Amino acid sequence: MHTSVLLCNRGDFKCCHQDEPENHLHGKCASSVCRIFMNFDDKMDHFKKAAEGFKGQILFIFINSVIDDNQRILKFFGLKKEDCPAIRLITLEDEMTKYKSESNDITAESITKFCTLLIEGKLKAHIMSQDIPEDWDKNPVKVLVCKNLEGVAFNLPKNVFVEFYALWCGYCKHMAPIWEQLGEKYKDSPDTIVAKMDSTANEIQAVKVHSFPMLNLFPAGNGHQVIDHNGERTLEGFIKFLKSRGKEGGAPAGDDDDLDTDELEDADDSDAEDGGDDDRHNEL
Repeated sequence: MHTSVLLCNRGDFKCCHQDEPENHLHGKCASSVCRIFMNFDDKMDHFKKAAEGFKGQILFIFINSVIDDNQRILKFFGLKKEDCPAIRLITLEDEMTKYKSESNDITAESITKFCTLLIEGKLKAHIMSQDIPEDWDKNPVKVLVCKNLEGVAFNLPKNVFVEFYALWCGYCKHMAPIWEQLGEKYKDSPDTIVAKMDSTANEIQAVKVHSFPMLNLFPAGNGHQVIDHNGERTLEGFIKFLKSRGKEGGAPAGDDDDLDTDELEDADDSDAEDGGDDDRHNEL
């Protein structure tokens, strides 16, 4: 077991060492990953030098920030091309927690310090959130972000049914009209709210988003209880789920089979073009 530097070019991964690149890509040889996003390689010597000190602990990956196929990865970390070069850390154990360096310097010393703080447990998680839209509750389907999800889902005397989605997810796009119909049905409900949250731009610690779309019911009056929807993804199926308060087509969050937290590159919008199976999803 040792740490490698991976080179990402047009979706193909080349490992600088001779072990299996798939294992490194999905974090199977290390519990944490350090990624550098940039469109030039004058920082690569610093990155490689820092990597040598964390063999078997942190996987170091280089991602070309100008390649179109890599833009989804940048967005997952809340980055744009113009933000690069940039360094991010992510842990891959129970949950994918992201960390942002306080320093903008990209040197072997600054990268080493950043990684050391992670190992020592001294880093604070970097939680992404959009600003709360002024009209977040104007439409039948309410718009949630990290900053208002807890106040709406956990503190209102209503059942709140939330879709955690990704803009690039084909299954989310396929389900969108049904979700809008559901919101329309419950727009005047005194006890139920239908909502959605873009999970590529917002992160929450209270809920582990493991696939897209992920559908969670936050029952009224139950503290921080969360019920996963795992039934039919049809209008009728959703209505039954809500009428039963999550008993029909639901399970306590985390009780369903754990899904592999593979990288975002694995998902493809084209997978859902045929409409397909209600239970399909794009894994992270």
